[in-house]
Amino acid sequence: MFYSLFIFISIVIAHFTYKNPFFIDFERIIMLHHILFGIGSGALIVLLSFFLSYFFHWAQKLEKEFKDYLTPLPLASIFGMALASALGEEFLFRGAIQQASNIYIASFLFGLFHFPFKKEMVPWTVMAILMGFVLGWLFEYTGNLAAPILCHFTINFINILLLNLKSKKENIDPSG
Repeated sequence: MFYSLFIFISIVIAHFTYKNPFFIDFERIIMLHHILFGIGSGALIVLLSFFLSYFFHWAQKLEKEFKDYLTPLPLASIFGMALASALGEEFLFRGAIQQASNIYIASFLFGLFHFPFKKEMVPWTVMAILMGFVLGWLFEYTGNLAAPILCHFTINFINILLLNLKSKKENIDPSG
């Protein structure tokens, strides 16, 4: 429901700015490489998050915070959360705000939306700003939201799924 509001707001912004919230004016076709680019970018970012969690204490603390809030969840809930956040946030931040302003403002606002509720979560905000630029670049490069939506979905789905699998394993085997 929350992310439906984001889509509604993006439609309102699009109406007043005369921009299509899914496409940039010059491109109206979703190509297979846009889809593969979005999923592949998301998978690479998930691998980067594994690397960060393995080597950096701040990333381990961040993972623990997410595990406390996002586990245990059934697969359908993980899928629904990942899809709703990817659609809602990408329509609003890339489809509406980025087109009405620019990639810098959209990325900064995207990061502020991910503002921490605990000091351990501050790196999440910084990473969200950086991700805003990645997602914004995908939007500019492809001319549509397919790649950023799929990238965002892939990151959220895989990361939340893996947190749940890891949490389940730790509950079965407390020594792991």
